[in-house]
Amino acid sequence: MNFVTISRRIRAVSGIAATWGVAFAALGTTAFLGALAFKVLPPELGGVRLLVPIIIRGFIGGAVAGTVFATVFARAERHRTLATLSARRVALWGFIGAVVPTAITLGLGAARLVPIGVMGAACLAYGLIGASLATVMVRLARRAPASAIADAALPY
Repeated sequence: MNFVTISRRIRAVSGIAATWGVAFAALGTTAFLGALAFKVLPPELGGVRLLVPIIIRGFIGGAVAGTVFATVFARAERHRTLATLSARRVALWGFIGAVVPTAITLGLGAARLVPIGVMGAACLAYGLIGASLATVMVRLARRAPASAIADAALPY
């Protein structure tokens, strides 16, 4: 493997990580602001001053999930072209990419504080978000002109 191939792979993983980070930060921010607006969260929780930490944590969590997804996806689908990818398999890799970091984080940090049902629901929710993101990304990539896809193809 040469330097060009390695740098392309790093750039691809970084792009997916950044995309997932932005998406997770936006979803987390929207959920938090919606909960504040509809008074689902008590005002004693901190209000809007918690917005920046939520955005940062959402971005970091999404970036880690995106990195896991990109790594698993690249290894599992390395001999397939964009046209031959199965939407179900892409959704599976997205689900796994989002669930693994969530489960590890919840298992290590909140195992004694959060009931197991809540942790399971959080893992399922993040997994569904990851599966959706992965599927949408591949569908968008398929809409790109064929020349752009061929120019960006990695040599294996």
